Amino acid sequence: MSPRWVSEAFSYTNDEHHAFVREALETIDGFHEDGVLDRYDIRLEAIYSAGGRELEGLIDPDTRIITINPNGASKRFTLLHEIGHVLDFSLGIWTSIFAGDRPELDEWVDAVQESKLIREYQKQAADADGAALHTLKLLLEPPEVWARSYAQYIASRCLDGSPLRSELDAGFSIDPKTHFAEQWEPVDFQSIDVALHSAFSYWRGYDDCTFAKATFPCR
Repeated sequence: MSPRWVSEAFSYTNDEHHAFVREALETIDGFHEDGVLDRYDIRLEAIYSAGGRELEGLIDPDTRIITINPNGASKRFTLLHEIGHVLDFSLGIWTSIFAGDRPELDEWVDAVQESKLIREYQKQAADADGAALHTLKLLLEPPEVWARSYAQYIASRCLDGSPLRSELDAGFSIDPKTHFAEQWEPVDFQSIDVALHSAFSYWRGYDDCTFAKATFPCR
């Protein structure tokens, strides 16, 4: 069976409030195919951490629900991040890496570990405590690193000034909520980008990557 479009793996209410969801999914459809993803429902509602902090997005792999905060400043980019988690769950990426069954991701693992951003997190974590240490541990969790890098891989191909590119660019700055930058500066991301493209080219059903050096309007 031919791979579906990525957007076909997700259900959501097709109204003006979900327009950004449709735009983000159509953006991914233009970049790679679905080879085949688990099906998820996308919902919009305010969400909070156990400590009461408002969150941008959340994914529950058990119920297969992605929740996006409609009040968030980076709704499109957050959705890309959560879809990065869907790829992880669907492909069993981290289970396979730990088992040594994903040689096509060795280059990505090396690029991430050698990146300036991750090395800076590790350096800061060595001296941090309390909330700062909790945040740094979260930023260093492999599934979170994967999801952030996937979202940047897609959004970085959008034209400057487009909504997705603007939301990515905001991630280069220090987040006032977490007090850390969450995304790689473009130069720092180059080797990660190359490694991700190599992996997508390897995976059956995800290999429609002719966009590798192109840029797209992304709304």
